[in-house]
Amino acid sequence: MSNSSPNFFVDLIRYFGDQADDIQTQASKAGIFDNKGDIGSTREDILFDFLSHHIPTRCNIIKGGFVFDSLGNRSRQIDLMICNDQTFQFKQSQDNKTKSFNCVEGCFAVISVKSFLNKQSLTEALDNLGSLPTTKKLKVNPFLTNGKDIIKTMPQKYIFAYRGDSKDTINKNCEEYYSTHSLENAPDMIVVNNECYFSRAGPKGIKGDDGELVPRGQYVMIDKSSSNYVGATALFQLISRILTVSVWSPHIEIDFEAYTYNIDKTIAEEHKKNPVKE
Repeated sequence: MSNSSPNFFVDLIRYFGDQADDIQTQASKAGIFDNKGDIGSTREDILFDFLSHHIPTRCNIIKGGFVFDSLGNRSRQIDLMICNDQTFQFKQSQDNKTKSFNCVEGCFAVISVKSFLNKQSLTEALDNLGSLPTTKKLKVNPFLTNGKDIIKTMPQKYIFAYRGDSKDTINKNCEEYYSTHSLENAPDMIVVNNECYFSRAGPKGIKGDDGELVPRGQYVMIDKSSSNYVGATALFQLISRILTVSVWSPHIEIDFEAYTYNIDKTIAEEHKKNPVKE
């Protein structure tokens, strides 16, 4: 006789809860290494592997490096990038675990990964996400009615930490940070695995734990004191948000003309500085 619940969603919650536990166990094992660089890279790989098993094939997950735009701007360090299948593919290795880069229009999502989310590491993550270029050359299907606002949120921005300060402390530090910074590239989710998460309401708002609709741009904040399933819910929402953006990719076209124009312009300028010697 099967032990599964007649309501599959009970099993699905249990599945994502087990995934959160497994992610935490792997991260703890990584802590045995003395080299902080090794620990950080290993923990990026752990989240990389989880995502690669749960996102669709139209999404290419790669170890990050930076994101650039058609004007030649580039971001600071980005740990993980989830790119679509319609853009340049700057793959540096067969498994995509070597640092790489991509254009902003080609990114569904970017993720900053932290071992412990305290004020210093939170500030670093917010600075890195805040450095993302905002100029996007996209042609959207003119007959599209429902997805235009969602497409505008590309790339989705996430912070994922294995451990961290309390929900209230993180919230206080975020409020202090954004008292002097623009909210334009504020994260769509902040996750401290199995501890708490912050989820930013999209174009249609989002339901809080009290069932009330939280308006666009504001955050729902959940921790273990209000939910026994905080780890499962956070991972499910993380995947769902990526899917929500990626599902609209067939309706958008990246306008590469701006890239071509600026590459040609740059080549011409470089030739003036360094003419071909006869």
